[in-house]
Amino acid sequence: MLNFTYTIPLKIAILVDSELVDKNVFDFIKWADIRDNLDISHLIIQNSQIKHVNVIERISDRIKKRGIKRLLASQTFKIITLLEFLMIRRNEQFIGINSKFNALDIVKNKIETKPIFSRSGISLTFNEDDLNRISACNFDLIIRFGSGILKGHILNTPRLGIISFHHGDNRVNRGGPAGFWEVLSRSTTTGVIIQKLTEELDGGDVLSRGSYPTQHYYVLNQQFIYKRSMHLLQDLLSKISQEGSLPKAEDHIPYSNQLFTLPFFKDQFLYLFITAQYFLKELVNKVFNIRKEKWKVAYVEQFWRNAVLRKSKTIPTTKNSFLADPFIYKMSDQTTVFVEEYYYNEKIGKISAYEVGKSDFIKYEKIIDEDFHLSFPYVFHYDGNVYMCPETNSINEIRIYICTDYPQKWEYHKTLMKNVSAADSIIFEHSGKWWIFTNIDSSGMGDHCSELHIFSSDSPLSQNWTAHPQNPVIVDANIARNAGILRDGDRVYRVSQSHGFKVYGVKSSIREITFDLHNYCEREICVISPYINGEKKNTHHFFSHENFTVFDYK
Repeated sequence: MLNFTYTIPLKIAILVDSELVDKNVFDFIKWADIRDNLDISHLIIQNSQIKHVNVIERISDRIKKRGIKRLLASQTFKIITLLEFLMIRRNEQFIGINSKFNALDIVKNKIETKPIFSRSGISLTFNEDDLNRISACNFDLIIRFGSGILKGHILNTPRLGIISFHHGDNRVNRGGPAGFWEVLSRSTTTGVIIQKLTEELDGGDVLSRGSYPTQHYYVLNQQFIYKRSMHLLQDLLSKISQEGSLPKAEDHIPYSNQLFTLPFFKDQFLYLFITAQYFLKELVNKVFNIRKEKWKVAYVEQFWRNAVLRKSKTIPTTKNSFLADPFIYKMSDQTTVFVEEYYYNEKIGKISAYEVGKSDFIKYEKIIDEDFHLSFPYVFHYDGNVYMCPETNSINEIRIYICTDYPQKWEYHKTLMKNVSAADSIIFEHSGKWWIFTNIDSSGMGDHCSELHIFSSDSPLSQNWTAHPQNPVIVDANIARNAGILRDGDRVYRVSQSHGFKVYGVKSSIREITFDLHNYCEREICVISPYINGEKKNTHHFFSHENFTVFDYK
């Protein structure tokens, strides 16, 4: 992350239902409390709607409007939710998920309000006295973590307005429950936006957007995106405090989908059925040791633009391992494919190499053999030497190796970055600078598919890399993860990998990128979904060097 110097901290209030907040909000407040550029000076506590709306009247009103069946459906959905919370409590990433923490242990000031709730208890406004007390504090920004739909003058009280999460892609999913409908529809990702609130439900001014891999059951998916998206908020606040203003909002587009609400019996039953199927399939795979990952590597002697993948040759594999993440490099008249070779029995990847282009393959096995997992063996040339930057995420480093006897002997050279959970790093020169493109898990949740970070330096061997000011330049699990890098003259193309619902590696896309020290953008050129022996295959890697192109498939 970049470190900025600020002369005036951004004055922020947190809008909550109670001083007792969940772990994600409490962790966010702790993070903000140690930032010189942020000053969370107040909690604005909106008293619970239950205190202001007669419960019997509310239930009666719901029955009149929606019927007894809808009320019963809400109760059966609560049972599903409670059971899934029992499941998620065993996950180390969500320890304390049901606990509450007192935000006043950190935030020293509070404003207690008495909002006026609608009869349904869904929307609320603030009375004039509360508005005056809030306005007198001269907040730059209010961050909403409370319930209910805000209406009226409160939306314009702080200088920059009120920002809030919507945990869903508001272009296709407005309403809730957060994280449920994406699991039911088997969506590959679940979207999140941070918006400046307006009167329109989930139709505010979108300031930031991200998408993350959809998890395999509802509560897990919901809590995953709740926790994961906090880093989206952290990045946004850093940028707001640097500029002193909100970033330019996205252009509004029509919303033509339904407003999603609590799932009715049919959707609940369908959800339980497909989720049970998933767990049963996973159990069968585990009991019978069925190997889902059976990747192969193929190459074709053609430049990437002209490559006809059905004409490729497949490198032979053994029954004890699979090959993936191929990179190709040519030295003199020797063309070598470097691969991750994953050994099933050891449950770890090593780096192997194959000499290709001749009648027989020559294999150099375990050319880099560590006691930790290795993959993605990216090779580059610098100052008369050949280097490799394999993925070493399991030890939280980006490190490089130097070749001492091409192609079979390599030695550890140095660590470029420490204490970073980074995957699939690519190092290359462009416009007089060296660049690292890498997929960083900023959440500590093992998600290396959602964020692309880029760094620059004067040398690929530097241990002092400058983070791009737009980092993460992409927050989208559909396209963020690296799958290779291509060139055509001065033009540079990043290859990204896409995944299915709980399926690793479905297709790749080639994306032309334009970037410098201040800006980054990319656009899709084409999608790679190879046909091999007349059958469409999954893939997650594509790379080319001179007149050779290499990819993996299964």
